Amino acid sequence: MRKGKLFTGKAWKRMVRILSCIVVFCTTYALILPAITQEAQAYCGNMEHEHTKECYKEILSCTREEHVHSEDCFDANGNLTCMLEEHTHSGDCYRELLECTEEEHTHSLECFSDAKADLETEEDWKKTLPDQTALKDKTDAEKVLMIAESQKGYKESEKNYIVENETEKKGITRYGQWDEDPYEDWAGAYARFVLHYAGIETADAKKHTSDWLEQLHDKGELKAAEEAEAVDVLFVYDEKDQLKAGIVSEVKDGTVKAWMGDWDNQVQEKTFSKTDEKVRRSKVL
Repeated sequence: MRKGKLFTGKAWKRMVRILSCIVVFCTTYALILPAITQEAQAYCGNMEHEHTKECYKEILSCTREEHVHSEDCFDANGNLTCMLEEHTHSGDCYRELLECTEEEHTHSLECFSDAKADLETEEDWKKTLPDQTALKDKTDAEKVLMIAESQKGYKESEKNYIVENETEKKGITRYGQWDEDPYEDWAGAYARFVLHYAGIETADAKKHTSDWLEQLHDKGELKAAEEAEAVDVLFVYDEKDQLKAGIVSEVKDGTVKAWMGDWDNQVQEKTFSKTDEKVRRSKVL
C-alpha cells in the first residue's frame, strides 16, 4: 500500500480552524448552560436544595462508656481490679443526624412548565377565526379553507407543557383545550376543530388521529391521495413516521397541498406527492 499524507498543509489548516470553532462553541455552551438554568423560572413551588454537611450534626451513638485505666484500677500487686473495659470514642461511635428542615429537590423539566400559560377559552380562539361577515354567503368548502388557513403558524405552547419519556415536551394547544384533552397529539384535533367551526360536525370521529384513521378505513371511507379533492381530510406519516392530519387546500396534477396540524409543533401548509404511499385522504363534502 502506498503511504502518503492524510491532509495537505491547506487542508490541515482548514481542519484546525473547524475544530477550533467546535471547541469554542462547546466551551461557550457549557459555560452558559448553568446560567440558562438559573434564569429560567421554576413553577413547581419548591426551592432547589441538596443536603450538605451544614444540614447534619454529629451525635454520639455509642452505648459504651469512655474509660482509660488509672492507678485506681490496679491493686498493690499491679493486678487489674477494674471491671470496666478501656474504651475511647472514635469516629465509629458517632453518626450524622439530619436536622435540616428543607426537603431535597433538584429542578427537572416539569418544574419549568407554567400551568397558567397559554390557556384559552372558546371566546379567545373564536377571535382567531374569520368573522361571520367574512363567512357570509360562502360555501361550506370555502368556509373550511378559510378557517383552516386562519390558523396558519399557530404553535403549541412552549411554556405550558407536560413531559413524556423524561425529555419530550408536549405543549398545551387551543385544539386540545377545545377537545378537552389539552396536551394531546393535536393533528387530528386541529382538523376536527376546523370542520366543527365550519359547521361540519365530526362528533362520531375517534379522538386520536390513529383511531380516526382506522375508523375511516373500517368504514371504507379512506382513499388514496390520487383521488384527493380540496377540503378532504388528509392523513400523512411524517419523516418521523408519526401520523398527522390536515385539510386539503389545493390539488394539482401530481401534488396535494394541505394545512397540517401538529407538523413540527405548528400549523403549516405542506405539499405531498399524490403517489406517496404514506398519504391517505377521506372525503368530507
